Amino acid sequence: MAREIPESMELPLSWADSGQSVLKLNIRHLWLCGVWPLPGSWIFEVYGALGLVLGVWNAVESTLALYFCWGDMDESTMVFISTFSIGCGTVKMAFFMCNRRQYYALARSVEMLVSLQSEFCSADPALADIRQGSQRRASRLTIGLLLLMLSQYPVWFPMPLIARPDERRLPFAQHGWDNNTNFYELSYVVQCVIGAWTTQISNSVDLLFVCIMILTAAQLQILTMRIASLKREDIEVKLEKGISCVADQTENSCSDKMYEKLCQCIESHQNILRFVKHLEKTMSSIVMTQFSFSVLVTCVSLFQATYAEAVTLAAYSCSWLKASHRFKRALRILMSRAQKPLVLTAAHLYPMNREAFVSLVNASYSYYALLGQMTK
Repeated sequence: MAREIPESMELPLSWADSGQSVLKLNIRHLWLCGVWPLPGSWIFEVYGALGLVLGVWNAVESTLALYFCWGDMDESTMVFISTFSIGCGTVKMAFFMCNRRQYYALARSVEMLVSLQSEFCSADPALADIRQGSQRRASRLTIGLLLLMLSQYPVWFPMPLIARPDERRLPFAQHGWDNNTNFYELSYVVQCVIGAWTTQISNSVDLLFVCIMILTAAQLQILTMRIASLKREDIEVKLEKGISCVADQTENSCSDKMYEKLCQCIESHQNILRFVKHLEKTMSSIVMTQFSFSVLVTCVSLFQATYAEAVTLAAYSCSWLKASHRFKRALRILMSRAQKPLVLTAAHLYPMNREAFVSLVNASYSYYALLGQMTK
């Protein structure tokens, strides 16, 4: 079976190659995180392997922390959420490092995609604006989200020291076997490094695919405008039929020219479709990882809120028949309060529950339909 991608496409990129790429910011940030060598050395490989070791270390540390805090719902939930979030970045890093050749080929394919319709963009300023605008949006999105992530670390990492200054708390998993007494400062720094490193990797990989999708969408938009212009040219030909097509050209020659342009559009469309297939093959494992860990984090977050529904039944099941009036009155208050559902919210605006999810999906489709009608 012949290879779909030439071997030359899968060669490592140099630092100069990355500087000329439309994905320059994404590639160099992944290089900084230790997953994309430019072109790389044994020192870089050791640096990347250190990230994987720290990810495994966090998994072991969190497992031990869960063992010692099992039964404490608040503590267990915190450990689960941090473990899944950090684990997501670690697994993405492992997938990326195992499939580097695919990402080298993907970066080169993006360059070919962007230059696919460059001839037509050079002749039409409107098409050129679409291509340049997509590149600017991709760059701004990358820089903006990276700065947003970096701004969160000075807020979240010192929080245990600010919220509970009298306790020796760690940012994520607590060392229940020694009450955070041994190597506390070192453990604090290591957890902060692991959290920052893995979240940067996870965010950077996601941004890489998002930027590629923005560039791909721009190519499709350029293609639609080219096809629409063929329709307008067809109308002009019909209006001028019987008078003159274009100087010294027959109607048939005009039609042949339109047919050639249509064939060029079809060829561009086929190239875009092949690129999307390549993109889907490359990103499928990363997307599945993100989806799986996001579901786990959401489930753990909602579990603690929904678990309180059992409080009412437990209160009713106790031996309250022969208890004092004061006890029964307090028990009624507890049962009434427990019947009020505990709901996690997003920015104190939207509840994180099934009804809100269904409403979000419906609203998304409604906005999509509205935008489609406005575009028409």
